[in-house]
Amino acid sequence: MAVDYLSALNAGSGLNTTQIVDALVEASRAPKAEAINKKVEENNVKISGFGTLKQQFETFKTSMTSLDGEIGLSVASGSSNIETTITDKTKISDFSHSMAVSQLAQNHTLVFANNFSTENASIGQGTLLFEFGSWNRSNSTFAEDTSITNKTLTINSTNNTLTGLRDAINDGGMGLTASIIQTATSAYSLVVKSNSGSGNEMKITATEDSSNAGLSTFGFSTYASSKETIVGQDANLTIDGVSVSRSSNTITDLIDGVQLKINGTVSSAVTVNASYDESNALANMTSFVTSLNTLNTKLSELTNRGLNGEASGALAGDSIARSIQSRIRSMTTTPIEGYSTSSIYLTNFGISTQLDGSIAFDEDEFLTAYRANPEDIAAIFASQVKTDSSSVTAQVTGDDYVAGVYDFALSSGSATISSSAMISSSGNYYTLSGNTAGLTVSTGLSTTTNSIFLGRSLLDTLSTYADTILSSSGTVNSQINSKNDDITDLNQDLADLDTKMVELKDRYVLQFS
Repeated sequence: MAVDYLSALNAGSGLNTTQIVDALVEASRAPKAEAINKKVEENNVKISGFGTLKQQFETFKTSMTSLDGEIGLSVASGSSNIETTITDKTKISDFSHSMAVSQLAQNHTLVFANNFSTENASIGQGTLLFEFGSWNRSNSTFAEDTSITNKTLTINSTNNTLTGLRDAINDGGMGLTASIIQTATSAYSLVVKSNSGSGNEMKITATEDSSNAGLSTFGFSTYASSKETIVGQDANLTIDGVSVSRSSNTITDLIDGVQLKINGTVSSAVTVNASYDESNALANMTSFVTSLNTLNTKLSELTNRGLNGEASGALAGDSIARSIQSRIRSMTTTPIEGYSTSSIYLTNFGISTQLDGSIAFDEDEFLTAYRANPEDIAAIFASQVKTDSSSVTAQVTGDDYVAGVYDFALSSGSATISSSAMISSSGNYYTLSGNTAGLTVSTGLSTTTNSIFLGRSLLDTLSTYADTILSSSGTVNSQINSKNDDITDLNQDLADLDTKMVELKDRYVLQFS
C-alpha cells in the first residue's frame, strides 16, 4: 500500500521533514533548471563557434595582406649605381629600359666660418631672409624661384648663438639642414645644406641690428665662392637614349610603380627591367589556395550537421554561418571584371572548386596560363586602374566603384564615361557617384575615345568581406553579443527560479511542519 508522505508529515510518522521538503522542491526545480542550463550551454557553444570563425578570418586576412599586389613581378638593374624598388604594385608592369647616369644631384652647401670659439658663441641679432633658386656664377646673379616660399628668420636674445641659429634653421620648415662642425681646436663653423637640385640653391640676406652686429657673417646675398663648398645640381641621366634631369637622386616619377635611387655615375648604358617570375607567382598562388582551403575546411567543420555518426559543428544549422560559407564559395566562382575585355575566372589559372567547397590547384595548368598571359594574375592579387592609351591616365579614390570596362569619350572639353557626364577641371575629369564613383581621368588631349579598366582583385574582394566579418558592428559580433545577452537573461531566469524555490520550500515547511 502506498504511503501518503504529505499526510505523514502531519501524522507524527517519524519521517525526516527537511529531507522530504527538499526532495519535493528539487523535483519541481530540476526540469526547469535543466532546460535553462541547456539553453545556456547552447549559447556558449554558439559563442565559441563564432569566436573560432572570427579567429579563422583574422588568420585569413593576415595571409591576404601579405599577398596583396604580389603578381610575380621583380625588378632588376645592371648596375649597383641604379637601385630599383617597387613602390606601387598596382601600377607596375613588365618593362625594359636602357639607362646611363652622367651626373648626380647635389645639395647646395654653404659654410660660414668666423673663428667661433665655441658652439654657443654669440652671433649678433637681426634677420636672415632665405630665398631659393639658381645662381649664375659667371655674372654672380641669382634667379629666384618664386614657386618656393621664402622665409625670414628672426635672431634675437633667445637664439643669438651658433647653436641657436642652427636650431632655428633646422626648425624653420625650409627643408634645410644646418650643422656645426669643429674644424680645429676652439674653432667652429656652421654648415647649411639645401634640398638637392640646381633650382634649390640658397640666397641669404642678413640684416643686422645696429646695436648688436655680427649676423652679416651668415649672409650670401652676393655670390662668394669662399662660402660655397658644393654647387647645387640636378641628376642627369638617359633612359632609352632620352635625356632626363631630376632634382633628386631618388626618382619616383620616371617608371610607374618603381623608385630609382642613383648612387653613382653609369657611363655605359645598363638594362633596368621588370619581369614576371613564374616561380614567385606559383608560390604566391599556392599560398593563396592553401589559405582559402584552410578557411573553407574550418567553415565546413563549424557548420557540419553531424550526419553519418559525425560530431556536429558548433554552428551546425546556423543560417548566418551557412550564409558566410556560401558567400565565400560564390566569390571564388564569380567572374572577375575590369582587367581585360573578357572576364577572368579562377579556372583560368588551373583552380577549380570541388563539391565539398575545397579548392583544387593544378600547377601545370597554372604555369601554362601564366606564361601565356602573366598580366592576368593581377585579377587575383592586385586591384588596378588602367587605360588603353599612354596619353590617358586614370585613378580611383575609395571603394565604391563597380569593377568593369568603361568607355571614356572626350570632345571639346566635355567628357563622358559610358555615356554619363563627368565633371571637368583643367584636363582632369571626375565622377562622384554611380558605377565609376571616385574615378579621375587625366589627359592633355582635347578629343579622344578610350577604354578605362577598373579592376578589383579577388584578394581585395575577399579581404573586404573578411573586414565585414571582423567588424565590431558586423553580423558575427552582433550574434556574439546577442548570445551573451541571452545568457545574462537565462542566468537571471535561474536566479528567479531559485527565489521561487525558496518561497515554495517555505510554503511546504509551513504547511507540513
